[in-house]
Amino acid sequence: MTNKEKVIYATQQNMDNTEWDKNFGGLFSSFKSDNRILGREKFLYDQVLGLLSQVELKNKTQIKIYSKYVKQWLKDGINSSLIKEEYGTNIDMGLFKDSEIWYEIAVMLKYCSIRLSDEEFNNIADQISEDIEKYLYVPKMQSYKSKVSSDFRMSIDGMLNNTTTIVAALFMYLKYKKHQNNRNLNKLLSRANQIHDLMTNDRFFISKVNLDGSLNMHSKITLKGQCLMILLFYLVGKTTKNHIFISISNDIASYTDQQFWDKKYHGYFSFIDADEKITIHKEYVALLTEKTPAKLSFDNALMLFTLNFIKWNVFSKKQEQRFNNALNYFMSLYDDKNAGFFIGEGYFWAAPGIPVGPFLRSVAPTPETPGVFNLGTKKFLNFYYKFPKSQLMSLIALNSIPYRFFMAHKEDQESKTEADNFSFADINYHPLHEKKVNLTKFLNVSKHLEWINNSYTPYQTFGWTPYEAPLNIKSDKTSSVFGAQHALANLLILGGKIPYKDEMANWIRNTQSQSGAFCETPGGPEDVLDTYLSIDALSMLGKLNIINQEKCIEYLQSCQNSDGGFGINPGYKSDMFHSNLALVALYLLDAHPLSDKKLIDYTLSTQQYDGGFAEYYIGTSDTYSCFRAVSTFNIYGLKVPSVDHLINFLQNCQNSDGGFAQDSEGTSSLIATYHAVASLFMLHSTLKDTDGCLMFLSKCQTPDGGISNIPGKNTGTIDEGFAGIQSLAILTNQLDQGFVALNS
Repeated sequence: MTNKEKVIYATQQNMDNTEWDKNFGGLFSSFKSDNRILGREKFLYDQVLGLLSQVELKNKTQIKIYSKYVKQWLKDGINSSLIKEEYGTNIDMGLFKDSEIWYEIAVMLKYCSIRLSDEEFNNIADQISEDIEKYLYVPKMQSYKSKVSSDFRMSIDGMLNNTTTIVAALFMYLKYKKHQNNRNLNKLLSRANQIHDLMTNDRFFISKVNLDGSLNMHSKITLKGQCLMILLFYLVGKTTKNHIFISISNDIASYTDQQFWDKKYHGYFSFIDADEKITIHKEYVALLTEKTPAKLSFDNALMLFTLNFIKWNVFSKKQEQRFNNALNYFMSLYDDKNAGFFIGEGYFWAAPGIPVGPFLRSVAPTPETPGVFNLGTKKFLNFYYKFPKSQLMSLIALNSIPYRFFMAHKEDQESKTEADNFSFADINYHPLHEKKVNLTKFLNVSKHLEWINNSYTPYQTFGWTPYEAPLNIKSDKTSSVFGAQHALANLLILGGKIPYKDEMANWIRNTQSQSGAFCETPGGPEDVLDTYLSIDALSMLGKLNIINQEKCIEYLQSCQNSDGGFGINPGYKSDMFHSNLALVALYLLDAHPLSDKKLIDYTLSTQQYDGGFAEYYIGTSDTYSCFRAVSTFNIYGLKVPSVDHLINFLQNCQNSDGGFAQDSEGTSSLIATYHAVASLFMLHSTLKDTDGCLMFLSKCQTPDGGISNIPGKNTGTIDEGFAGIQSLAILTNQLDQGFVALNS
């Protein structure tokens, strides 16, 4: 684990030297993975949290800087905008009154006023609290309106925010600590009892509900809300010497630890559903709500701070071990190359809600989320970006945790490979030779070729689908390297015409950034996935000579971590997905990782007891990771250890409908089927039921000619088309192993 003081120092330096605006003051809203400024807006919440962090770190110089800036911002109290432009002008969106955010600001200011003996901050906090109580509190529901218009008259989202009730109680606690009288104490105890009544089974509460108290799709149990409730009951219990409140706090902490913990990959999820489960609902996708549970560094830092504050982490050896695991996970989100903590991580999710990973994007960010980029009709937030609030909460948490918890280092695993030098095998890959497979027995090939061609934009390249303006977050035909690589691979083996090769290659070349990496579209976010897709597409076009190969190789090599694996960008944690993609891209560029030996060791470390491979060195086997591992071994010409067990695992992932799941318990999908079929092919093995699989694949073609992830859908995406075509070509013995190992 990285040294505590080193991480705090590097993160603080990053905040002071990079994230703080030296011209106009204030923290910018978002940063790229290498700490370049991404969003130049400024959020009041970040500035106040920054003040709180410096108070906790006892950094007198920075306290003065933050204090002056925050006081200037808040000269109009709650009528100030929560968001400002770089130069200090208000952003209208920030004029809406968000009760949770404003009350949290009041709590932080109240706390700082006590620690700093600053009466001005105390008065500002009191006034904010009075305004919220006057305009947003709903006595009948014992809760607060979630978000209202700038004049307080109209509810914007039609919801109550129960988390605000917790935050308000914390404010009452601080008010009592400043003025310890019976009136303040009785108010605090009354509110604590109200919150206790609000809870379900003394364990959790629902964050947001409709104005009448009914649930909606935003009704979640949030990690942040749970942490604030744990802190509240603990503080009230300690202050009043009431062991019942302390017991409630400990029970909530244990429940939260159990329910939010990712049992597969570790870390705490930032929210779970109202039914106490983690599920992906189709309705969430259709209505653009948060649907994919993620593990955010801010929330994990807050959880660590909370558990340490109430001393939950020293109650038993079991709890101390869980805390150590949680701290190890949290530190895996630290960027040890550029400093700072990434926003977090998410996963690919498959029914019935099993994480596969890694999917490092939020696909439904709210309008006020900083750092969002657009790809056609879709919006994304990359989790490998950085937020100031993640850094600040991390500073507070790390500063509070005793040093002894940082002494438990993960032992370096002994190398499982005997050789020191490795060369690539000749896998007989000739991307310019058309394969021309015949799949007319299983698909309407001409209709699928038409579907691909309709996704093409002249003089650019292919998109995810042929549609220009689909509803919701359905993918469209906006040109992307993702569309280019998958479309080219299918056109190459189906014998379809590839239009305007030179123009397409030039468009892809224009997605290369100054770092040498490639972006999904020109000027977009850059990462290993888009770099692989671009290199592979240019390889299939015979145009690798038009790019800056040296810079690209440097970028890819910089993504290799000390454990030997590769992350999505330099400094991000390793996973099998990006490790394999980086290797393939380097292979196509006739280059090697900085350490072949370490990459092979990392790959071996992800092999599980059943012979399969997982996304990380902890986890369970899945077909996606098996493919990545087998492809890696094929490129090096190495034998896969425990190959019989691996084959058995893959074969057992086939279901009665002929398709494959990600594991032996999941439901069938086209993507999982492709990875299993391709893996078995590279292992010179067969399926248990080839005819059944061919039937499953045939059923995945959609009425518009596309291919979908499961049978019965109206349309699919270009990568699903790739998975279908490649799987059919493999099963009919019309594809060579080199093509399979390098194209995915």
